[in-house]
Amino acid sequence: MPTSASKNITLLKEINLLKEKNAVLESLINNTHNSEPFVKNLTILFNQVPMPIAIIHKSGKTEFFNKIFTNVFGYTVKDIPNTEIWFKKAYPDKIYRNKVLSSWNMAVKNDKAFYTEKGVFKVTSKNNKVLHTVFKIARFDSERFILLLEDISERIMIENALRKSEENYKRVLRDIPLIGLILDSKDRIIYANNFLLKLTGWDSNEIIGKNWFNIFIPSQIRGKLKKSFSFSSKEKLKTNYENEILTKSGDIKYISWSNLYFRNNKNEIESVLSLGHDITNSKYVENEFKIRDSRFNTFISNTSDAVNCWEFDKKLSINASIKKQIENIFEGILVECNDNFALVYGYKFAKEVIGKKFKDLLKNKESLYELFEKFIRNDYKIEAKESIEILKNGTTKHLLNNAHGVIENGCLTRIWVNIRDITEIKNAENLLKESEERLKSLFENATVGIYRTSVTGEVLMANPAIIKMLGYDSFEDISRTNVITNGYVNQEDRIYFQRIMKKFGEIRGYEYKWQRKDNSIIYVRESATAIKNIKGDIIYYEGMVEDI
Repeated sequence: MPTSASKNITLLKEINLLKEKNAVLESLINNTHNSEPFVKNLTILFNQVPMPIAIIHKSGKTEFFNKIFTNVFGYTVKDIPNTEIWFKKAYPDKIYRNKVLSSWNMAVKNDKAFYTEKGVFKVTSKNNKVLHTVFKIARFDSERFILLLEDISERIMIENALRKSEENYKRVLRDIPLIGLILDSKDRIIYANNFLLKLTGWDSNEIIGKNWFNIFIPSQIRGKLKKSFSFSSKEKLKTNYENEILTKSGDIKYISWSNLYFRNNKNEIESVLSLGHDITNSKYVENEFKIRDSRFNTFISNTSDAVNCWEFDKKLSINASIKKQIENIFEGILVECNDNFALVYGYKFAKEVIGKKFKDLLKNKESLYELFEKFIRNDYKIEAKESIEILKNGTTKHLLNNAHGVIENGCLTRIWVNIRDITEIKNAENLLKESEERLKSLFENATVGIYRTSVTGEVLMANPAIIKMLGYDSFEDISRTNVITNGYVNQEDRIYFQRIMKKFGEIRGYEYKWQRKDNSIIYVRESATAIKNIKGDIIYYEGMVEDI
């Protein structure tokens, strides 16, 4: 049997061996961030993220800009070697610069590992274009920060266009065969059209200013639905949905809704316009797809983009035909991704899709052939290229792609990809286009005359119905006349009209005689509104005219 002394010697040898292994391991860990492959791969990864990224030393020195930073703002590290020069160029107005500088100082002094600035800032690019951005800061190490600047200019432009359309909606939705409803940020009804009133049996004066949910939503779904549409909720607000509503008599109606959200200059939602279609007699049920935000604990986990990496079992030469290379890309195996990527393709978590082939996620591969051909021809990289993908579950996605292929020994071995889901932006663009087309259709096809005139009587706008009613050949023809001198038979009628408009801002059911182009007389009934500028001065009249 071994003696006690020999056991102790053996134990000491094992302890020393463990110490040596621990020292080697500690050395590897300490040198990881300084290793050339690590820095190279990190640079490649940052250059694929479709969001401007900068690495800033705590002294203010700018150490790195990714490609998208330079593409968006035009600046390179040589242009702005430190934050002092950045602030002077990006924010030329001194007062505004101090405001942004205050937010920046607050962010870098924050104890959180990741900090998001809530405000929207106007950044002047190298070509003097002003971009609307928000910034996020993450601590890279004890000496550096990672700065992310998200360009939201396109989103703000679309929201402003939608906001300007609100008043047009209120004027044209009065009598269309759809529910027209506007709620303020407190869920109070500020507008309800005739269709809604007739459908539910309420009078306007009974519901205007009242809480929509308390009057129209059944109690068993009220709490859940109200929570989903709270403007202060962190969840994404709904734009298309269905639910039951109550009539005044207690009957149930099923409505399919489409929503438009209007924001103020602080990007806060201040009202919502809902268009509702009565589907009580043809009700259908849709399964809603819920998107959940999941993030890694590292920098990648804090981006809203879908990050993924594909590798290939078959090492195909880059000299092979483009068709063969594209087919091989579809055979690529997903080896790394974040939860956001899984969500884009209809899954909840990354672990559910790791190991799948790319072709297994798609219903229709053919739509991506052109994108992959551009990828191959452009030296195995693409930046900000859009694709339309039909997933296995039938969902159609509009995606913005940035990809970088890794070539080893003359073969494409892996592809790093960053995806941004722009489906909502595309839907918003389509919704804006549809709303403009709907407004134009209502104007052109209305059976009553619709017009806009200046205070001094010039015809600014006239639909086909009123042109025909007054005997003119075209808008150009009627625009050459003046309604004061050539329209009113009795000038007293015009004086009365202007006095009422000045005092009350509108007139309803006003009847008088009007002179046609051929000097014949017709009797008309008119309803009109005075449109004023911000000073309260009338700039023109808009109205509807009926031949009685």
